[in-house]
Amino acid sequence: MAEKHKVKIHSVSKISPPSSDSVTACTLPLTYFDTQWLKFPHSEGLFFYQITDLTFDLFNSVILPKLAHSLSLTLLHYLPLAGHIMWPADSAKPAIYYFSDQNDGVSFTVAESDADFSHLSGNNGNREAVEFHHLTPQLSISEDKAEMQRQNLNNSSILLPTELIPCFDRTLIKDPKRLDVVYANHWLAFQSDKRSFKLVSMPVQKAHSSVVRKSFELTREDIKKLRDKVQGSEVLIRQAKELHLSSYVLTCAYVYVCLVKAMGVEGDATVMLRVRANCRSRLDPPLSVNYFGNCVSGHGTPAKASDVVDPENGIAFVADKLSDLVKGLKREVIEGSEEKILFVLKYVKEGGGQASGRLLAVAGSNRFDVYESDFGWGTEIILDRVGSIYLVESRNGGGAVEVGVVLEKPQMEAFSSLFVNGLN
Repeated sequence: MAEKHKVKIHSVSKISPPSSDSVTACTLPLTYFDTQWLKFPHSEGLFFYQITDLTFDLFNSVILPKLAHSLSLTLLHYLPLAGHIMWPADSAKPAIYYFSDQNDGVSFTVAESDADFSHLSGNNGNREAVEFHHLTPQLSISEDKAEMQRQNLNNSSILLPTELIPCFDRTLIKDPKRLDVVYANHWLAFQSDKRSFKLVSMPVQKAHSSVVRKSFELTREDIKKLRDKVQGSEVLIRQAKELHLSSYVLTCAYVYVCLVKAMGVEGDATVMLRVRANCRSRLDPPLSVNYFGNCVSGHGTPAKASDVVDPENGIAFVADKLSDLVKGLKREVIEGSEEKILFVLKYVKEGGGQASGRLLAVAGSNRFDVYESDFGWGTEIILDRVGSIYLVESRNGGGAVEVGVVLEKPQMEAFSSLFVNGLN
């Protein structure tokens, strides 16, 4: 059982944008990309940096003031990060509001933990999930408003380089069916507390000592092996089918096969294979690369567990399914979008299909260069995500993919064996 670690809170403050007469308030409407996940648990990231020769005096007198000052200046360009999500009684959906005269800002907590840094930031063996929970701050969520995590607006950007000027124009996302309101109404009907922003609870979040996390890596050579295996499948050869075999598709296919096997899903059970996609380039008209806001969509297809775990063709079967999903996104990214919220709520009502291996989904992407986050301390030692499965580009680069997994201990042992031995 993991040792309970103490956390000493040194200070809690609120960092606000610099005072500006030109911007005193702003409002940013939510789109259907936002309202679909309105009360769904957030994805949280932990960045671990090791600073040599660090002392309390250096941290308090140099590093901390620079962090606070940099955050304040950044918020001038991303005002809604300093605001709240609110749902006025006379509004059909929530929006993001920032008011300078109400002391809006970002909570900034300085804390000290007695946990073993090397153990938490290491990448060897299993680490109990609860060991990380005391490191993630809790956002302030009340009945009528919630602190912001990641939405923004178009103000005071003239000092930024052109390629960094964020675009916040929500009118660029066309929504003739008013799915933004449809999704919001479904959330209203789902919970009796109506407009409360209290997040729904998922089983994967209720971690205890039997739940562990571990990181795996697929190198460029591993991914080539998977691609060759899929392309050499007799079933697909007979179909003469051209597949979309990106590193993302191949990684998801391999992880899903290992996961279904490790969790012992019955062969006649139906599992849901899911992919997530950046929709900026797929919308009509497409959004610019510097559009800042939620623009990710998830899509899935059912499959028999017995087909997924087939010893000869399982990986090829799943890759084929995921390939069809990805290619389908190019035709119509929001086709059947009204059904998505029903799928999300069904998943919540059933207690989270991912906990039983019935819902196969990953967060993140190997195209996210999260290890490029530069605070002047070099590359972070590890990025850890609170979630079930998460993909990022490997810290080692070279086209490798890092896979973070959270499972029960027995399932993790089985998954680890399958993941490693399946590549040999």
